[in-house]
Amino acid sequence: HAREFVLETAGKGIASPAEQREQISVLAVEIISPLAAFEELDPGLFMRAVDPLLDIAVAAIEHRSGLVVSRGQSDLTAVFSGGGPIEDLTHRGARAALAVKKIVEGASDGAVRVRAALDCGEVIVRAVTGGGQRSFNGAPVRVARRLVQCLNQGLSAVTSRAQAALGTSNCMDVLDPSVCPSFSRDQLVYQLVGEVDT
Repeated sequence: HAREFVLETAGKGIASPAEQREQISVLAVEIISPLAAFEELDPGLFMRAVDPLLDIAVAAIEHRSGLVVSRGQSDLTAVFSGGGPIEDLTHRGARAALAVKKIVEGASDGAVRVRAALDCGEVIVRAVTGGGQRSFNGAPVRVARRLVQCLNQGLSAVTSRAQAALGTSNCMDVLDPSVCPSFSRDQLVYQLVGEVDT
């Protein structure tokens, strides 16, 4: 039925939302408890504990010109767009990842850890009806979200695409596959350690 619906809809000439292709970097972030303590918390207590930390993460991302496009109970996704070379957009994402980890973990006195994943590439950007918002759809968004979920440690991971865009300006180590066991074995994943002093 789905195929018939698509063909019928296209045949009626229903206009699709305005869309364009754009190069972006994507940062997916999740706040986790190293001792899985969150799993035992009452939902209300959990939200009161984590919400202020997510607010801190959002502020750090926005300070680096990122746009938070989704926010869950303990996670968020941000994009860095607006034109310019993909290398610059990916650098902004990397700086945001490092800042979020440092600030959020510091604000919690070590009670939580931050795991993050950075990817970059081309997406389809669509205008969302009402409110002037935009949606970002494409492989970089899906890959960053999937990678952050695969991580079994609180660290910042970088895909091979993002690693290529970052070049030698950031300290990165190849990540052992055991740290992200359910992620694709076909591509290398790197740990973002820090920025190179210049």
